[in-house]
Amino acid sequence: MNGQVTLCRGPKTRLLHRISENIAAGKSRSVGVVSAYLSLEGARHIWKMMTENQLEKIAVVAGLSGATTHPRALEFLQGVNIRVRAASHPHGIFHPKFLVGGANLHYDSGTIDAPSCGYVGSGNFTEFGLKRNVEIGFLSTESEFARELALCFRDCWLNAVELDEHLLGEYKKEFRERIKTRSIEDLELLEMSRTGPATIVAPGECSTVWVGLESFTGERTFQVEFPVKAGEALRTLLGTGNGEANIECTDGQVRAMKYAYYADNSMYRLNVPNDVPLVDWARAHHEGALVVSRDFANDEKSQISAEIVRGSGLREIRRKSDALGTLGSTSTREYGWF
Repeated sequence: MNGQVTLCRGPKTRLLHRISENIAAGKSRSVGVVSAYLSLEGARHIWKMMTENQLEKIAVVAGLSGATTHPRALEFLQGVNIRVRAASHPHGIFHPKFLVGGANLHYDSGTIDAPSCGYVGSGNFTEFGLKRNVEIGFLSTESEFARELALCFRDCWLNAVELDEHLLGEYKKEFRERIKTRSIEDLELLEMSRTGPATIVAPGECSTVWVGLESFTGERTFQVEFPVKAGEALRTLLGTGNGEANIECTDGQVRAMKYAYYADNSMYRLNVPNDVPLVDWARAHHEGALVVSRDFANDEKSQISAEIVRGSGLREIRRKSDALGTLGSTSTREYGWF
């Protein structure tokens, strides 16, 4: 079988460039892509390949195993009219990475007419996989190889699920739940950390919000103020911008806490009862942070929780917000969400 086995070592031999050359050599008009996981930058690279090679159709099968594919990557592809399906595997993980090009692609069946090129290898369609990592791949314009790969694409396409609004919404819940427990190092390796000025997690997509306790008001209750963006995140978690929510605290008790927006200082305020653990400490020291989280993974058992953190706990949530581009500050406090 004629083709090229290539070992890519980052910037000098980028896999992205080799794949794009292969598409051009095969004179493909349509391309099918399968990636175990997909990052936002990877989605942008797919679109760039489409425009540079003047492709008429691209269809992408993205793996959802482990909630590593970024929801924004899926939304980006849909926004540039690239058809997307989502794949998983009940007995393990969905892990293939390949591309096949041809004359035409049928969205209903996943069939690619006159397959003319293909790539299969270790690299996911991510910034790291296509441009930075050491990856190995086989690229060819041989018709027999392309036909076999086209059959594999059709199989993946037919066994994947059309990415509709409901599926994307459910996946977003799982994705943001996973972010809670991912380390800073994992966020960077999975390309979930910020690489530019944009935030990775919008206030309306978060599962956790926090605010520093350097400043507060109230004696009968511990009135914690949230700057506007953090307040928007809190409103997402509570499901209301003005009202009362039942919130579980670290002592296992569920307490009713009032929440409202105050136009006089453009702040949201959560009234935390004085008997919540560590409130006395926060009052005395003007330190730490109030962290509010919600479990979106199970709507029927969704529970809002709150705790005051300090020391290493505070440093960890600050680092995570900084990595995600959601760390903010006012003259009196820091805040963030993820």
